[in-house]
Amino acid sequence: MAVQRVKRRRANAAVAAADNRRPERTTSPPPPTSLNGVAMPDLAVAGLRDALRHYRENRIDDAAEACERLLALDPRQTQALMLLGLIRAGQGNVVAAEALFLQLLAIVPGDALAMHNLAKLRQRCGDDLAAIPLFRQALELRPDFAPTWNDLGLSLHSVGRKTEALAAFARATAVEPRYAIAHYNRGTVFTELELWADARREFESAVALDSGMQDGWYELGVACLHLKAHADAEAALRTVLDREPGHLDALDKLASLLERSDRADAALPLRREWVRRNGVRVDPCRGDRQARVLLLGAAGPYNLPAQKLLDRNRFESVVLYLPPLPETLDLGYIDPLARDCDIVFNAVANPDHAVALAPQIDAIGRMLGRPLLNPPAK
Repeated sequence: MAVQRVKRRRANAAVAAADNRRPERTTSPPPPTSLNGVAMPDLAVAGLRDALRHYRENRIDDAAEACERLLALDPRQTQALMLLGLIRAGQGNVVAAEALFLQLLAIVPGDALAMHNLAKLRQRCGDDLAAIPLFRQALELRPDFAPTWNDLGLSLHSVGRKTEALAAFARATAVEPRYAIAHYNRGTVFTELELWADARREFESAVALDSGMQDGWYELGVACLHLKAHADAEAALRTVLDREPGHLDALDKLASLLERSDRADAALPLRREWVRRNGVRVDPCRGDRQARVLLLGAAGPYNLPAQKLLDRNRFESVVLYLPPLPETLDLGYIDPLARDCDIVFNAVANPDHAVALAPQIDAIGRMLGRPLLNPPAK
């Protein structure tokens, strides 16, 4: 399975303005009564309070209207500019959001959060090359803001600068040691570099800080598999499945681990669940079929004869089964799997294996009451 890319985990648009508060804080502070030491009129304080209250209650349109009324009274009201910019960004109105953040920066050139949010706009639009210098400017203004270091790492990773990305994620965790997502992001870069011990360390830190991070548990399981720490891998993957029984990648990885460990009784329910959840679907618009397909033998995504057969039959997605050993097929294990599937292919690529497995392949065909399909020659 391809390694997942670094996740651009971001909360809703309010996070950029709220990230400077401690993570465990659940209530917003009252709106300030002064701006840069200048007292705000009571009407402005009330208007900002209304806007923030609407925003926290997810009444986004009301919050936007309150900001606009406030800005009509005072176009230099920076808190209203910030909040309205976040609202427009969350609505996907990049042009309006960018104009609001630029307007704020024209009033307060040293506003690190405004610069950070401007960079995030460029990042979300896929323009990471433009985002990187903006994140660096924000860090010059506020070098102790961990989310900016993390987002800088994401953009650096997206343009292929993995060493710099690792350094940025490390700075994020140095500034805020309990910043779980930065540990996770650093771990996924190590995964791409196949530095499995380093990846494991970062994923362990991530899930220790945020035990509900499903992706962190899964990637920890993958790293442990590569390190042959099978007991730890099984524990991590079972944690994923305890919370999300339909996690296909975790089902596949854990079933494969148990199959290779000669624990067929434990593997079978996982493999059957994996097969069942792949489902069958007919798309009348495209005419493509998604079927439960069982490949018997030394099969895999790079088995060219099997792939030709799948392509010829226009299967949109398939289930691949790799037996513990290519020379043996456990009929007791294969029987329920084969009955769960729509189609069973004889996908043995090695000619010597094909001869050795021929009696078992025939037995499976008799068991199913239909011959197995054979892939075309290479």
